[in-house]
Amino acid sequence: GIPLLTMKFLFYSPHALTDSSSGAARSVSALLAELVALGHDAFAVTGTIADQDNQLLARLLALPAADVLEVPEVAIKRDLRKVRINGVEHCVVCFDSNKVLSLLAVEEALLAQVFRQVFDEFQPHVVLTFGGFSSNYLAGFYARDNGSQAVLYAATHNYVDASHFNHVDKVVTPSVALRRLLDTVSTKPKLALSSLVRREDVLCRTREPEFITFINPTLSKGLMLILTLARECQKQHRPYRFLVVESRGTRATLQPFAGQLSELNNLMIGSNTADVR
Repeated sequence: GIPLLTMKFLFYSPHALTDSSSGAARSVSALLAELVALGHDAFAVTGTIADQDNQLLARLLALPAADVLEVPEVAIKRDLRKVRINGVEHCVVCFDSNKVLSLLAVEEALLAQVFRQVFDEFQPHVVLTFGGFSSNYLAGFYARDNGSQAVLYAATHNYVDASHFNHVDKVVTPSVALRRLLDTVSTKPKLALSSLVRREDVLCRTREPEFITFINPTLSKGLMLILTLARECQKQHRPYRFLVVESRGTRATLQPFAGQLSELNNLMIGSNTADVR
């Protein structure tokens, strides 16, 4: 039915909301779609920074430009693309590179300018953001200064200082465990959401397990446990095989352990994939 109060949600981040290789992007995209299905309005102002190249982002970049943004002082021009996905209007500034470290300050300033324009026209009740870019903080402060609630979607434990939450009123996490961990860092109110992942998107059609699979292990997320398990199983001639699926940053984490990994004939490393099946 129609909600008692129709609310407006505005998402902002230089990180592409259409990055299907990012768990945070997929979760927030699903959240916005669910809010629209409940009768609320949602808009997204986003860039093209991505964890990995993927088909969804490539299809967006192939669309014709709706406008061209210019900064004449530095001879910068960037395409602006507009698309509606799952009922959510997307305004996307296309950066010259999709890598985090290649983002130009002038590109981020262009995106922030688009955010302010959309904010002033859309007049959202809530601004939702994720990521640690400078303009994420500016968007949160702008929202609060103009009477809106600013909410951070915190998908990792990397928010290790209370100052990381200065720009928001509330925090949303994907799990109770993460909420409890972040409670030790900041006193800002937090809400742990139930899973935003649809079961039909992740369940295999048939089940023929070949490996014990680990997704994106790092030093803080089980890497040493995997190495120990694989080493002990190999020593004891157990028939188990292990698969490590990389995600953002994992390759760099695994490099120092290249020698140990090469000694384990029961462990394989697979590249990142948007489809976990």
